[in-house]
Amino acid sequence: MTIPHLALASATLLATWSAAPAAKAPAPLLHPLATALPFTHQGPFVTTADGGVLCVDALHALRTGDEGRTWSSTPIFPDGQQYRISNERALLRTRSGAVIAAWMNLNEKKSPLGWNWGTPGVAWQDFVLPVYTCRSLDEGRTWDRPILLNRPWCGCIHSLIETRSGRLVLVAQEVIAAWRHATVVFLSDDEGRSWQRSNVLDIGQGQHDHAGSIEGTVVERRDGSLYQLLRTETGWLYESVSRNGGLFWEDFRQSTVRSVTCCAQLARLADGRIALLWNHPPRRDPGNRASREELSIAFSSDDGTTWSPPRVIAANYGTGGRVSYPYLYERTPGELWITTMQGNVRMKISVADIGRGEIPVP
Repeated sequence: MTIPHLALASATLLATWSAAPAAKAPAPLLHPLATALPFTHQGPFVTTADGGVLCVDALHALRTGDEGRTWSSTPIFPDGQQYRISNERALLRTRSGAVIAAWMNLNEKKSPLGWNWGTPGVAWQDFVLPVYTCRSLDEGRTWDRPILLNRPWCGCIHSLIETRSGRLVLVAQEVIAAWRHATVVFLSDDEGRSWQRSNVLDIGQGQHDHAGSIEGTVVERRDGSLYQLLRTETGWLYESVSRNGGLFWEDFRQSTVRSVTCCAQLARLADGRIALLWNHPPRRDPGNRASREELSIAFSSDDGTTWSPPRVIAANYGTGGRVSYPYLYERTPGELWITTMQGNVRMKISVADIGRGEIPVP
């Protein structure tokens, strides 16, 4: 079913509500061969036609032409009242030059008084945090009117790709009647003018407001299939594959990647490998399923079948310390910009340097 300028559905997760640590944590530690980026803006980032960098914040598109030392901004919306872009968002520049942003609209966020998740008399449809996309055809200077994809609660969006066929694949999520969250994918074959939705990936367990199979991230494999990794509460990332461009997802099962219950990010690198950026269980407490104190990276040369050993590239060992909800941007071949929503990691590192050092176990 095609969804032109509207959306269906059923909403999702509360990653936004877990954004603040319980106590103020010290600045994150970075890989010994990393350098700090000269700005505080959070990813995702895309490269513009003139070689600059573009990102967005709650209300603006931000551009730099000097590797982040200075930035200019333009408004995304004609007024600042109707829309406000969430911290968890996705951004893509297509091969033809269209810039697509996907986000939840914080100005429409609604929930029952006192939250009351799953309590008698409260409907899951009462939790509203809609998903929108908007596009720019002039490198973020002006933007089309946002398009609604899904109205109920969506707690996280961070993965949007363009396949070799030109299809846009956006991973989202929604709360379902079983009082947990499930993943749904939205697809566009006309550079974001209209969208259709996939089947739902539901792990079938859990009923609280962070339960389910959520915060998915996607890459296209060399054989044209799509591969997705999803957050769960099991101590592992789950995986799923689509062989028809994202409309139907199957082979939904536990992957070989251990993980705390948090968000992961996949990205295809210029050298052909896939990078995975995520919160592996901490080295000093490998049975922990909740700690977000270490951010790790691993690489796959066989489209996600096997992975290199994880390398810790950022950490925060203070009370309540988190380095999580990462964005990975390959600024130039082999140079990675890594930012996080939680923990304020803002770092640059060469892929070649990652294996030449590591943050020591505290």
